[in-house]
Amino acid sequence: ITTATRQAAQHVIQTKQPLPSGPIPTDRFIHMALRRLGTPQLAPQQVPTTLFRWLQEVSLPYHADRRHLISHNYTHYRCLITLATRTYRFIPRTTGTNN
Repeated sequence: ITTATRQAAQHVIQTKQPLPSGPIPTDRFIHMALRRLGTPQLAPQQVPTTLFRWLQEVSLPYHADRRHLISHNYTHYRCLITLATRTYRFIPRTTGTNN
C-alpha cells in the first residue's frame, strides 16, 4: 500500500464522504478498505469493537419474506480471528451479540 493510497483513504474518512454500500461485493470491499486505510492505528482493545461496527456497515439484511427467493443474499454471520492471540469472535445473524 502506497503512502498516496493511505492519504487518499484518510481524506475520504476525514471529510466524511459517503462510502460505497449496497449488495455489490466490490463496493463493500472498497468500503472496508477505505475504513481500514483511512483510520489511524487502533489500540488493541479498540480493534474488535471497531471492526464489528465496520462489518455491520457492510452487512446485508435478512428479510424473512424473501427467504424463499434464490436471489436473496444476506450476511449470515460476522467473525474476527486474531492470529496473534489465537482468538475467534463470532456474531450470528440471529442474535447479533458477540460470542
